[in-house]
Formats: sequence, structure tokens, C-alpha cells
Amino acid sequence: MAAPRIIRLSVESIHCVQTVELKKDEILLNGLFTDALGNTTVIDIIDVGKMKDGDTLPLGVKGQLAEVNLNNAGFFPQTLLGTFALIDKDIFADQDKIVEAFNTCAIMSATLAGIGLTSMGIAIGMAATGGTMPIAAGLMTGALVALIGSFVVLVVGGGITLFLQGESSELINDSFVFDLNP
Repeated sequence: MAAPRIIRLSVESIHCVQTVELKKDEILLNGLFTDALGNTTVIDIIDVGKMKDGDTLPLGVKGQLAEVNLNNAGFFPQTLLGTFALIDKDIFADQDKIVEAFNTCAIMSATLAGIGLTSMGIAIGMAATGGTMPIAAGLMTGALVALIGSFVVLVVGGGITLFLQGESSELINDSFVFDLNP
């Protein structure tokens, strides 16, 4: 069996365990996806629909969120990150401001990830070509700090924009590591 080259991130269905309102909740899905190069895609808000206790709604085509060609990064292993939240639609008094705050956190996170991955690449290049090891080690340390900062901004900053609204799920985080070279 050949190793995968294209990875598709999708949500097949949403299941309602318990509603917040008496009858049905109107559910939205929102999130971020970050590839191995630190490119962050803000998932457009998906209107899942009205749900009551026990309902399972298939998302079909609208649940296909992102697609990544694993050859684009040029290295393995690769780590891909996804962060999602389910939100009750009627909590948004000013939808535009919330989306703007969420997107700002995504851009900040992507910028830090880009800095971290660039520093890491330079450090690895220096070490591989016999460069000065203390400088390479310093660059690697800075890269790790930037990547950790990126994750913190993404989870904390993105989460705050959602949690301030009161009726959202906990952030759903997942990462995938691919170590197969396609």
C-alpha cells in the first residue's frame, strides 16, 4: 500500500448529547487548521443546523474542511494541527467582531509558527553543514519558543474569543504526525 500524499481534514457528522435550550440548539462549527509549514487556515463558520438531544447530523460536503499535499513541505515527519469549537448560533450579538478576533489570533499564531519553523530550518541547515553549533542550538531554542508561543496564542487567544460567549464547546484539539515519505 502506498503512503498517502493528499490528506483531507473532514468532519463527517455532529452528535448532540445535550441541548442548552429547551427545544433545539442552532449549532455552528468553527476552527483552525495548521499544516507542517505553519500555514494556518481559518475554517469558515459552518452552519450545522438545529439539533436536539440525541440528534446526529451528517455534514457531507460542507464537512470537508481542508486538504494538504504532504509533498509541499519537503520534509518528514510532519505534524498537522486542528482546533475546533461547536457554538450555539444565537449567542452571537456581534458575529463580525468575534470572527475578527478569532482571525487575529489565527494570524498571530501563524506568524509565530512561521518564525519558529524558519529558525528551525536554519538551525538544522547550520548543523548539517558543520556550522557553529552554539548558534544552531540558540536558533533551535528560539524556534521551539516561537512554536510553543504559536500554540498558546492559538488555543488561549482563539479560545477566549469563543468562551467569552458562554455557549460553546471546549476547544477540540487534535494533531496528526505523518512520518511516511510518499
